[in-house]
Parts: sequence; C-alpha cells; structure tokens
Amino acid sequence: MFRKFGVFALVLTLVLTAGVLPGRDGIQAQENDRIIIGTLDLPANLDPAMADNFMSWEILGHIYTGLTRQVPGTNTYELAAAADHTIEDNGLTHRFTIKPDLAFTDGTPIDANTFANSINRVLELDRGGADIMREFVASVEATDSQELVFALYHPVDYFDALLALAPFFAVHPDDFPPDDVNRQPESLTGNGVYMLEDWSPGDFVALRANPEYQLGESARTAEIHLQSYEHTEALRLALESGEVDMAWRDVLLPDAITTVEDNPEILMKNVPSSRMWYLYMSKSPKFEDISIDLVREVLANLIDRRLMVDEYFDGYLSPAFSLVPETVESGYIALWDTTPDPQGVVERLREAGYRPNRNMLNVFLVSSRTTYGDFAAGAISNFPRAYLPLRTIVNIGLSAAADSGVFADALQAGDYQMAMFAWTPVAMHPDAYLYPLLHSEGILADGGEFGSPELDQVLEDARTTDDPAEKDALYQQAQEIIYDTYTVLPLWQDINTVLYHEYISGVTIEANFYLHYNLLERE
Repeated sequence: MFRKFGVFALVLTLVLTAGVLPGRDGIQAQENDRIIIGTLDLPANLDPAMADNFMSWEILGHIYTGLTRQVPGTNTYELAAAADHTIEDNGLTHRFTIKPDLAFTDGTPIDANTFANSINRVLELDRGGADIMREFVASVEATDSQELVFALYHPVDYFDALLALAPFFAVHPDDFPPDDVNRQPESLTGNGVYMLEDWSPGDFVALRANPEYQLGESARTAEIHLQSYEHTEALRLALESGEVDMAWRDVLLPDAITTVEDNPEILMKNVPSSRMWYLYMSKSPKFEDISIDLVREVLANLIDRRLMVDEYFDGYLSPAFSLVPETVESGYIALWDTTPDPQGVVERLREAGYRPNRNMLNVFLVSSRTTYGDFAAGAISNFPRAYLPLRTIVNIGLSAAADSGVFADALQAGDYQMAMFAWTPVAMHPDAYLYPLLHSEGILADGGEFGSPELDQVLEDARTTDDPAEKDALYQQAQEIIYDTYTVLPLWQDINTVLYHEYISGVTIEANFYLHYNLLERE
C-alpha cells in the first residue's frame, strides 16, 4: 500500500508557490539567442530526490535525459538513454540496456550503475521524489555496466512515463551525496539538452544549450531563462511590457483572455490538461442526509456541466462525462452525460419526506481556495445555480476556506459530506485516475465508505491483464460500479495555458504541464 497523503499531496493539484520579485539585473527579453519565461512557480531546490512537483520535473527534465522521454505533442514515450527495453514476469520485471558511451557534460561516464545508484538514492532517502516510486518499485539493480533491472510490486502500464520524470534520472556522483539531500546545489552536471548556467532558489533559473547533447537534436535557442514573479498581475504586466517573452504558470484564465484581447501581439495556447475536477459525496452514516442513496442520486443528476463550463469558464474547459478524460486512449465511458430534471427531483424528495421551508435537505459543499486559487475554487459558488428551482427544499452551504493541508487530510479522512477537488495523476492513463480515486487503498474510498471488494477486484484485474480490449472494458466496468453509488462524479477537464509574444514559435505544452524549452525559437 502506498503512503496515501504523500501521493495525494503530490498529484492533487499543481503546487502554486509564490515567487519573489525579479532579482536578476540585465535580463532583457530582446536578446535574439535568449527566451525569458515568466512564472509564479520556480522550485526552491533542484535535488531529484526532492522533486515532487511539475515545475521541478520540467526544469530537471531539460538538464537531464532519462531512460525514456515524452514524444512532444503526444501521450506516448520513447527510449532515450535506454537502447532497449524488455518486459518479463507478467509485467513485474523491466530490463533496460543503457546506450553505450553516454556521459555527463564533464565527460564522466553514465552506465547502468549510475542509474541504479541514483534511483536507489531517491528510494533510500524517501523524500518527495520517492512519492512516484514507492508504490511501484520493489528494487532496481545493475546486473552489469549496461543492463538495468527493475522489479515492480505490480504491473504498471505507464512505467515508461514514470521513468521520464526527475526521480528516475542518473545524477552526477559529485553533485549529490548518497546518504543526504542537497537541496540547493551550486551547480549541476547533467546529460540533458540544456545545462544549468545559474540559479537562485525560487527566484530565477538560467539554462544554456548543451553543445554536445548525445540523445537527440540540439536546443533551438541558446539560452532559456525562467524568472519568478510574486503574483499573476505582476507576471501579466511583465509580459505586456516585453520584460518576459512568455508567461507560464500561471496567469489566471480570465486575466489571460483579457491580456490577449487587449494585446494583439500576444498569443495564447491552450491544451486539455491531465487535471480533472470531481465532486465527492460521502456515504458515511455520520452525515445524516448525504448518506441516503436517494439524496446523492438527485444531487448528482442536477449537475449541469455544460452550463458551468460555458458560463463560468467561458467555454475554455470541457465538461467531463467520465472519470477518465476523453483525451486518454482507453477507459472513457460517458455515463455522466445527463440532463438535469429539477421538477422530477422535487417530486422524489417529497416522496422521501422532505418539505419546502420545513424539512429541507441540508448539505454542505467544501473546496480549498489556498489549494486551487481564487478562480478555480470560485467555481464552487456557481454550484447552487443548478439547484435554484429547488431552493425552497434544498439548502446548500458553501465554503472554499479550507487550508491546503487541512483540505487534503480531511478529504481522505472522510470529514466532508461533499467536496469539489482536482486530481492530477502522474501519467495520462486510466489506472492513474481510477485506482487512487476508487480503490479501497486509494484516497477516498475508506473515508467515504464506498469501497467494495468487487470494485477493488475489477481495478486489480485491469492491472494484470495483457489484453487491451479487456483492460478498456474493466476500466469502464469500474466506473459503472461507482456510478450507482453516486459518490465520485466528474465535473470538467481543465486546460493548460501559456501566453507568449507572436515572435516566439515552437510552443509545445503537454497535458501533463510540461513545456518543451528546447523547441522554442525567437523568429
């Protein structure tokens, strides 16, 4: 069993850290061989053993190249530092052959032992970087200088996606001690498409193209600088003034739309995100009303996803009718594409004994502004609109005041009767959505008291079968089972947004919040 809170804290949402004011003199966006990216979200450390957030993975993913890497613009992965990959023992053993003659930028060789030592360091230190390992990796060893062997606890269809993340990278032995973390290394010697030229924790990162990159095409721009700003307004103004060439993580969507409308030289690119939003309703008898099956059913069937997306999100997000995004290759089943019927709900509530203005249905919906930000969490205020025809018989209390840590703990513990939350898996795969959300060992089922041996078995069978069609059917079956409990419901699929000046080309962002610096060019 994995450590529930650690994984939940990792993938619940993007970590929105406030940076500091620009502190680097002389950075000017007009230099032709340099692109400056403004952001609110720069990491305070660059140790892969501590890397537990998307921005750390993105930066380190350009300083290092791992066994695999994502093919730009797709949800597929290719071998990078690995020359060959074989799978044995029904998915429990993965063997990789390391490409010959690999080296760090200082000439230090990289072989299977380098990878094994680096990955075992992350596992043994057991810090944030291990969150994406400990549920899956039982052991890793180098059988010789070129072969690396992983033993897994259970089959993982998206193991190639995990290997492309920073905790699985080979790191230079002089940069990181084997028995301790080095949160703020003065320098990093990598093997990636970029080299770390300079950085100030949480403030700026300066990257320079690796002229001897061994594992693919060279970067298209010589220098990439990332500069942190205190808040979204400061970042937006920096983009408008030309202080930065791009704004990435995170100009709020309403501000992004306004910026593009007011500045024709600024462009906006959106892609569907891996982040999905859900509504959770507890079955626990400690919540008198919401524990009644009929109550959860009528509340679930009143949600107007299209209305929410069109009116609150201006049509930029997508209504979600499945627990798995439609953009994932398998597991999609549109069970929740329903049409609200307020009058029918009133009649059913009356039959259950509820009465207008007397014996009303009282429920309380919670989210977290500190976790998701004002705009995303503000969507909670629009929920009652779907219930306006029922305002005399349904009373919905609202709060988005829960602190991030408190919200995550309370949601897992089952302390909320209703909650709106986001889930961002480490990979775009049905198992990465459904197992944590629905399995008894996941983040919700225990506290919400909706787990079942039948549901657990379906999810476990999906992990072990080799037949893609059977996997797809099992993922759909799991959602059919949970549908009838009215406990976890999809709301909408988020988007990832980047703003940039029209002279920047090659802008490629992924659903998993990854911007490819090496493809960027100034025209």
